[in-house]
Amino acid sequence: MLWFRPERRRTVTWGGNPDDHEISADNPEQLSPRQSFAKWYQLVEATADAWTNTDVIAAKRIGESIADMVYQLRAVRLLIAQDQISQLTGDVRGAKQPVVVVDRSGQLLLVNDAFYRLLPDDHAELRSIKDLPLIFRQEDKVRDLLDILLRDQHTGRTELELKISERDSRNLMLRADPVFAEMGRVLGYVLFFVDVTDRKKIEQGKKQFQKSILSFANSHQFELGDKKDVTYRNLLLSVLNNAKLAAMEIGDDTDIEAVPEMLKAIQSSVSTTDEMLRQLLANYPDKDQE
Repeated sequence: MLWFRPERRRTVTWGGNPDDHEISADNPEQLSPRQSFAKWYQLVEATADAWTNTDVIAAKRIGESIADMVYQLRAVRLLIAQDQISQLTGDVRGAKQPVVVVDRSGQLLLVNDAFYRLLPDDHAELRSIKDLPLIFRQEDKVRDLLDILLRDQHTGRTELELKISERDSRNLMLRADPVFAEMGRVLGYVLFFVDVTDRKKIEQGKKQFQKSILSFANSHQFELGDKKDVTYRNLLLSVLNNAKLAAMEIGDDTDIEAVPEMLKAIQSSVSTTDEMLRQLLANYPDKDQE
C-alpha cells in the first residue's frame, strides 16, 4: 500500500540565477554576488510538502490498523474453513458408503468408518494410497489403476475382491475420481466403494436358475401324439418364460437370505404346472377316438 501526497507548485525567489557561476569582486565596492540586487524567480513543480513527524506516525498507525484488519479477516476465514472441514469430515466419516480421501501426493487424508467395517481385524495399516492394493486379492490390478489415477488424473472404475480371510472375500465396485481446482490443478482424489457381494450372489443364483430351467425344458419328452405334443410344448414354453420373468423380478435390494427360497418356489411351481399339463393332456381324448 502506497500513500502519495498531491503536487504542490511554488515559486522560489533567488538573489540571482543559481545556475550562473558566482562572480568574485576584486573591488570591495563592487556588488556581489553576481554584481546585482536583481531577484530571480523559479517555479518549482513535481514536488510535495515535506512529511512531518506527525504524518509519519499517522501513516504508521494506519498501516498497522490495515494489517490488523487483514489478519483478522484471514483468521475469521480460517476459523470458518476449519468449522466447515470439521462438519464435512464428520459427514464423510459417518457416511454409509465406504469412502477414502487422498491428497495429491497420495497420502490418505480420511478413511471413513464404513470402509473400515469392511476390513478384517488384522488388516494392513493404511497410510498411503500405495497401501490399498495389499488388502485386495488382485494387487496388481489395483496398483495399476491407482498408478494411472495419480499419473494421468483419469477416472477409473473396476470390480475388486476384498480379502476377508484366505477363503472368504467381498466383491467391491471401486470408482476413483481426481478432484480439480482452477486451471486444472489437482487437489486430491476420492475413492468410492460399493459392496456388490449380495448383488453378485443374487446374479449367480439367477444364472443357476436359468440353467436349471433350460435343462428342465430339454429333459422333458412327451409322447402323446403329434397334436398333444405340440400343445404341451407350447404351454410348457409359456410357463418357462413366465418363470424366467418371475426370477428377473428379484431385485438387487432383495434380502440375500430369501433369494434361494424364492427361486426354489418358482422352480417348484414350474414342476407342479408341468405335472398338471401332463395329466390334463393325457386324459384329454383325441378327436379321432370320439
